[in-house]
Amino acid sequence: MLFNYFDHQSHPAENKVNITEITPQNYAEQPRKSLTKHAIKETKDAPQKRTEYKQLSESEVKGLLAECGIDAEVLNGSQENHPKSMVDGLVGSSLVEEQLVYALFSNPSDDSKLKTLNQFSLNHPDAPLPLIALITECASGIENQICNAELIDRAAPTIRNDGSFWLAATAYFASQDDDRVYDAITKLDESAYFANNYAKRIKLFMQVTENNQFGQFGTNLVNAIGIEAANTSLYSPIAKWCKNEMNDDKKSNACLTLGRNLITRPSTLMNQMFGFGIQKGVYDNENNVKAARELQQQSEEMIQDSVRSSSPYAELFLLTNEKLAKGWLSNMEELGEFEASKRLNAGIEQLVQSDRFKPCQVLFDRPVSERKEQ
Repeated sequence: MLFNYFDHQSHPAENKVNITEITPQNYAEQPRKSLTKHAIKETKDAPQKRTEYKQLSESEVKGLLAECGIDAEVLNGSQENHPKSMVDGLVGSSLVEEQLVYALFSNPSDDSKLKTLNQFSLNHPDAPLPLIALITECASGIENQICNAELIDRAAPTIRNDGSFWLAATAYFASQDDDRVYDAITKLDESAYFANNYAKRIKLFMQVTENNQFGQFGTNLVNAIGIEAANTSLYSPIAKWCKNEMNDDKKSNACLTLGRNLITRPSTLMNQMFGFGIQKGVYDNENNVKAARELQQQSEEMIQDSVRSSSPYAELFLLTNEKLAKGWLSNMEELGEFEASKRLNAGIEQLVQSDRFKPCQVLFDRPVSERKEQ
């Protein structure tokens, strides 16, 4: 089932759903009970004690989904056409967005990816995605003459206003043990905005697959998230630099500033959790038990709040409802992953409770005891 591919999402804690296990009982890690197909109607004592059902078969689930307008076949759409063939086929494209998808998502065995990203960035100096991707690759320790501080110095003014660019620069200078890491963190803190490049890259990939009539929307979304998960991470060189075994005050303050920006500025949940971790590491080094404990509690509360507000059927709707999925991606880009997920789940709740879904409501409706006040 395609649901398993959503393990690659940025979200640090996922609700995994299998289509043959879609029951009202598998919400918020409640013990799974049996569900029988005879109890689609509520019994008289349902408000006090919900009827226990036997699990529906996959064919029964698909039948009910079809009655409320969800094409379950999308969930099992053919993946014979792997996106690699499409991405590789864009190498000679004359369209800028297709050239960018090739530069970002191709995975050649040699070092040509660096050259491709560098050339695209030189040809399109105002485009942040290829330059940030190039700096990120260089921060991973690759030895190549392309990788040097000039990548940061040549950035266009529009890119230099983006905090995500300075996060990449921080990782690069940290990997080089260069004192310019302090300047990069200061620039990040002063930046006008912080772009969610995770969402931007997925949206770009989805747009190009749609333009090329490649695959199905649901499978393309899963593939985009999976490919994105395989991209090089910025975290390792920054985490190593912030270990600060010498307890240098300047470095401690810089890492606290970096962590605060990652926590408070809309991006991904992984960025926010990394920000909590960076700050907690500083307080651990200082033996500031109270501050470290408070940060640990805040991060745990954020994860728990995300899980509590998450519908166990979110993946189903993302795969089968293109409008909801596109709205989720746009909200993630503008508002960050945490807020986007909250809005997605509110939209799903509204849909599920509408008359349109009454034929298959048994698949989505939650017991009253499990519902959270909106």
